[in-house]
Amino acid sequence: MPHISSAEVAVNYIRNVINKNRIDFKKFSWVMLFNEYSDLLGVIELSAMDSDCLKEVYQSVLISNATRFTLLTNAPGGRLGLNQFEHEMLGQIELLDSIFGFKMIDFISFSSEGYISSCEENWSL
Repeated sequence: MPHISSAEVAVNYIRNVINKNRIDFKKFSWVMLFNEYSDLLGVIELSAMDSDCLKEVYQSVLISNATRFTLLTNAPGGRLGLNQFEHEMLGQIELLDSIFGFKMIDFISFSSEGYISSCEENWSL
């Protein structure tokens, strides 16, 4: 299991396992699943970043026996950061994490040119 120690390592890993030609043209989202030592258990491509994706995220966490996870989304327009829906969704994730005992360790938005990480930028959710 690879050890993911930073947002940069996470983005490099995801870029190596996805089709790089499509990240600038269509919105995609992934959840990276980790154990308590930040060893990667798996990567799941979410069907969509919509109101149902929280169910998909938590199903993935439960099935994989993960304790931590990171959400990644590409920015096809090149605008890195959170949109309004993602901001609201992250607030719901904080609540669910406190109930279930999981921990979202990062939210990463990336494009072919770069990335932005909620941990590195200290975003207030």
